[in-house]
Amino acid sequence: AEFLFMDDNARPHRANIVDECLQSEDITRMDWPAYSPDLNPIEHVWDMLGPVADFDDMRPEAQNYFEAPS
Repeated sequence: AEFLFMDDNARPHRANIVDECLQSEDITRMDWPAYSPDLNPIEHVWDMLGPVADFDDMRPEAQNYFEAPS
């Protein structure tokens, strides 16, 4: 079977032992691009929502919700 290891550049994925294992098993490593908030759609939603949402007023309601017995 062929494997493709999608690497997010996390430190554990870059350890020598991982490199050796991937090479010995003939597993191809595919690098992911660096994380970019510009490419993450939810960041744009928060940018638009932040100025119009009153998060301070929401806190007591949210706290009551999570503290309420189920």
